[in-house]
Amino acid sequence: NSEMKLAAARRIAELASESELMPNALSREVHAAVTAAVRAAAVESGVGRPEQTPPEGDAEGFSPRAHTRSRPR
Repeated sequence: NSEMKLAAARRIAELASESELMPNALSREVHAAVTAAVRAAAVESGVGRPEQTPPEGDAEGFSPRAHTRSRPR
């Protein structure tokens, strides 16, 4: 939904320093911060449910295993 997309865009813009166009896309901190912003927007807009504990991963809910692709052999 639009609220979630805007939350992601705003958080990415906040994380970029004045000397860069966007923050490091490979940074765990960037992924965690954007995930948290989108999760909050989903709950606020009524399409997400608040969770008591974050999903598997670090304190912000980031799990590198959830974002990897397996390659065909």
